[in-house]
Amino acid sequence: MKTQDPGDAEIKTQNTRGGQTKTLTTYILVMAVLLVLVIVGSIVFAVQSSNRITGNSNNINSTQQTVASLQTQLSSANTTISSLSNQLNAANTQISHLQSQESSDQTQITTLQTGLKPLQTGLTSAQSTLTSLQTGLTSVTTQVSTLANQLNSANSQITTLQGNVSSSSTQISALQTQLSTITSQLTSLQSSVTTLTTEVSNISSSTLTNNQIILFTSEGISQTYNTQNLLYTFTPTYSGYVDISGSSSSSTGYIRVTNNSLNSTTTYAFATGTVVTAQLTAGYNYTLYFGNTDTTGTITATLSGFYASSATINNQSTLFTSQGVSQSANTQTLLYTFVPTYSGNIYISGTSSSSTGYIRVTNNTLNATVTYAFGTGTSITIPITGGYSYSIYFGNTDATGTITATLSASYAQ
Repeated sequence: MKTQDPGDAEIKTQNTRGGQTKTLTTYILVMAVLLVLVIVGSIVFAVQSSNRITGNSNNINSTQQTVASLQTQLSSANTTISSLSNQLNAANTQISHLQSQESSDQTQITTLQTGLKPLQTGLTSAQSTLTSLQTGLTSVTTQVSTLANQLNSANSQITTLQGNVSSSSTQISALQTQLSTITSQLTSLQSSVTTLTTEVSNISSSTLTNNQIILFTSEGISQTYNTQNLLYTFTPTYSGYVDISGSSSSSTGYIRVTNNSLNSTTTYAFATGTVVTAQLTAGYNYTLYFGNTDTTGTITATLSGFYASSATINNQSTLFTSQGVSQSANTQTLLYTFVPTYSGNIYISGTSSSSTGYIRVTNNTLNATVTYAFGTGTSITIPITGGYSYSIYFGNTDATGTITATLSASYAQ
């Protein structure tokens, strides 16, 4: 719908007032003309009647009466004309006043039209702003609709979570019951722990004589002819022996042990496979190499290395090598279960991302468990008795996060 301009409305009002004045003047003039015509017509009629009197003497009396009547009407018409003249004078005076007022109104209209132009410009700007706001309102309406949908989805998720909470409450109740049962079982396990502690005490002396450390296990090597590869570098904290075993594809394979502290080297023939034992002294830094003196080809080898305080490690076997573990906070993972055929030691080494890491060994036969601190990495020697079933676990007591570890283990008499 088109909005009426306030200036246009004022101009229409002024034009209407002038038009009404002109109409009144025209009306008075028309009435005066009509009255004159009536009078003229009456005079003509009287003249015609006088002629008839001449032609018809029998109607003289009637005509005289008619003339008298017309004279009366003429007198009345003159009176009316005088009154209309007075009214016309009054109308002309009013017209003059209205014309003066019209001139004043025209001046005011011109002023209003001048002031109207900035208002029209502002109206155009306001209409443009309104269009922009309407576009923004449409966008906001769309966003409100989207948020309403998201709210409905969130309400559905809340309903689902409330159901999950109810289910969790039931599970917590069941776990509390299980906890009570486990507490009772722990009481009975204490006696088994006492038995196992006695067993550990009985074989601890043999454990301390070996102090075995895994240096590397099943390490794969690929090298060109007449070259050597670094295997391991370390500084032993006690004097002992390094044992290196495995196989190679070269008949000229060798193990080289370099005492970096004394800048001395000893080379041991290894060929396609054997066991090399080299004596080391505490406090010195050593580097171990595998190499070959072939003249052509590519040489491969798979080697394992152990260090212990005694020269002989009997019946050594690998339980697992570089086994990766990933577990949640405050949980444990089964690493290995076996029944040793003879009494000896389990040697476990590696690293973990948890400062609360531990190794737990359970004697399944006696239903007894011993836990060893492991932290972020160390080497642990654990005594075991032949004929019993054992399970080895890695775990942590962290409160949050995901724990990772890489572990190796061997068993020897």
